Amino acid sequence: MKSWKKNGPLVIGGIGGSGTRLVAELCSLFGYYLGDDLNVASDNLLYTLLFRRQTWFYKSYKNTKRINTGLSLLEKLLLKRYTLTINELWFLFYAVLDMILHYRDERLWSLKRLSNILHNPRLIDPQYCGWGWKEPNSYLLLYSMSEHYQDMKFIHTIRHGADMAFSKNQRQLKAWGNLFNIQTPETEVDFPRASLKFWARANNMVAEIGNTLGKGQYLQINYDQLCLQPNTSIGEIINFLDLDIDQDTIIAAQKLPRIPSSLGRYKNQDLNQFDPEDLAIVNKFGFNIDQK
Repeated sequence: MKSWKKNGPLVIGGIGGSGTRLVAELCSLFGYYLGDDLNVASDNLLYTLLFRRQTWFYKSYKNTKRINTGLSLLEKLLLKRYTLTINELWFLFYAVLDMILHYRDERLWSLKRLSNILHNPRLIDPQYCGWGWKEPNSYLLLYSMSEHYQDMKFIHTIRHGADMAFSKNQRQLKAWGNLFNIQTPETEVDFPRASLKFWARANNMVAEIGNTLGKGQYLQINYDQLCLQPNTSIGEIINFLDLDIDQDTIIAAQKLPRIPSSLGRYKNQDLNQFDPEDLAIVNKFGFNIDQK
C-alpha cells in the first residue's frame, strides 16, 4: 500500500475570500494532512513564513533554484524530515531573519513558527491518506510547484468576481497587484474596479496553467456552487483525489458548506464602473451577472 507521505502534495489556493478554508476543511475530513501549524482559516503558516514575504517574493519568484530550495524545505518540514541541506537551512534562517528585520509586527509570529518547527514531534499517524497544504497565495507559485512536485494536485477555488470586488478583503490586490500590472488604488471608491481586474487576471493565469496540467492535477471549484449544491462539488473533489469515502463521512462533508450572506452582494452595486472585458471573464468562469 502506498504511504500517505508519498501521496502529495495537495495544494489549495485562490484569491483571498474565495472559499479555500471550506475546501481545506473538506480535504482534512477526507484524510489529508495539511500541516499542524495553522491559523483559524486553516492557512499553513509554514508556507506563509517561507513564501509570503512580499519584498522577498518580488525578488525571488522567477529564481527557479531559490524557489525549488524553498519547496524542498517546505516538504521536509511538513513531513518532519529534518535532514536539511545547507541551502535549506539558510533559506529557513533567512526567512525568519527577514521577518524579524522587516516586518516589525510579525517578529514574535516568526519566532513562534521557528519554535513550532523545532519542537514538533514526528508524524506517526497512519490514518492520513495524503499530505499538502492550504494557503490562498499558493497559486502564485503554481507553475513552479508543478515543475518541482511530480505528483502535485492543485485545487483552485474561485468565487464570483463581482461579489469579491466589493469584499473588504483586498490584501492580495495590495500585495500582488503589481505582478499583474495593477496599481493599488489611492481611494476606496476605486477599489472595486481594480479588484475585479486583479480577480480576472489572477484567475486567468491560474486557469491557463491548470489547463496545461490536465484534469489529473488541476481542479477548479466554484465556491458558489459548492455552497448551493454541495453534493456535486464534493463529489468532484472526491473523484479528483481518487478517494473511497464512506457514506458517514460524505454526510458530514455535506453539512460543512454554508451559503454566505454576502452571496450576490454585487447586485446592489453599480456595475458600470467595471471594464467590460473583466465582466466578460466573470462570465467565462461560469458566473452569471444580474443586477436589481
